[in-house]
Amino acid sequence: MRQVSSIQRLLRRSNANDQSTTRGWFVVVFGEPGVGKTCFTDMFLKGEHFQLYVPSAQPESKFIQVGNVRQCIFPIDLSTSVYRDPQHGVHSNIFFESFIKKAGGFVLLYDITDKATFDYITTKGYSRIVLSRDTEDEYGVPYGSGTQRFGCVLVGTKLDLAANKRQVDRALAEQWAETQGIAFYEVDKYQRDAIDAIMVDVALSSGEAEKRDAEDAAEATEATGAVKPSKSRGISKVVHMFRKKGQNT
Repeated sequence: MRQVSSIQRLLRRSNANDQSTTRGWFVVVFGEPGVGKTCFTDMFLKGEHFQLYVPSAQPESKFIQVGNVRQCIFPIDLSTSVYRDPQHGVHSNIFFESFIKKAGGFVLLYDITDKATFDYITTKGYSRIVLSRDTEDEYGVPYGSGTQRFGCVLVGTKLDLAANKRQVDRALAEQWAETQGIAFYEVDKYQRDAIDAIMVDVALSSGEAEKRDAEDAAEATEATGAVKPSKSRGISKVVHMFRKKGQNT
C-alpha cells in the first residue's frame, strides 16, 4: 500500500534522529463526522483550516518544541463512525484499529454546537480507545493500569459559533476532562496557536503515559532481576506495525 510505504519512510527518517533531542508520536484526532477533524489537522500542519482530504497522499508531520525536546507529531484524523459502520470512509477496520491500538496520543474532538458529538466521544468513543489498547507489553508484562496508557486531551471545536449555537456547556466538558485527568480546550478553526498548544499538551501527556507504564514494568520485573530494553511506542512500535502490514500487502 502506497500510504503505508510513505508512513514507513517518514517514521524511519524521524527515528534516525538523535533520540536525546527528538521524539515522535502518532496522534489520532478522533471524533464524530462533521466535528472538524480535517480542519483541525490541516490548521496544525499547514495553517489552513481545510484542504481536500486525499487518503493516498503523502502523510505529513510537524515538529514542535516541548521544553528542550523536539517532538515530531504525525496527526491522523479518524472518525468514530467506523465503529457503527466498518465500511465507512477509507480505512479498513483492521487498519483503523491498528492506529487506535498503538497511537501515543489522542485528541478527542467534539462540536460545541452539537451535544450528541460530545456525548458519543466521552462515552463510547473514549471507551473504545481504552478497550482497544494492549493489556501486556511486548515482553508479556501486564500493564499496571490494566491497559497501555496514552496521552489525551478533550477539545471542543467551533468556538466561533458558540455565542448563539452552543449546546455543550463548558463546565460540563471541563468536569468530564477533570475526572479523566486530561486537559480541556475550546477552539475555533482559525486559532493555529491554540491548536499548536493542544499538540504540545498531547505530547507531554503521551510522554507521561509512557513513563508511568515504564515505571510499572520496572516494579513488576524488579523481583526477577530481569533487564528490559527501552522502546518508544511513539515511533518504534508503530514502525514495526507498518513493516508487518507492508509485508502482508
